[in-house]
Amino acid sequence: MAIRSVLATLDPAWLAWKNGTIVNLARPIYDEDVPYGCLDASRLEILADALEEAGCTNADILAHCRSPGPHLRGCWVVDLVLQLE
Repeated sequence: MAIRSVLATLDPAWLAWKNGTIVNLARPIYDEDVPYGCLDASRLEILADALEEAGCTNADILAHCRSPGPHLRGCWVVDLVLQLE
């Protein structure tokens, strides 16, 4: 299991990119009723692509989203995007 990078932060411009696309991608990942709390890794890959297009160069964030997982509800990147912490 990956440990959250204590240095990971999100640029507010990424969250505002294309009318909130990043948040709009993260919300259903978090809200989806998933078996055993496992998030859909393919959706996290799409989130990573969108973050990168928005200007994110944080290797921890991008690598975590692109890792095969398993990713569980409470995923630090999704929580960070949705400002749940």
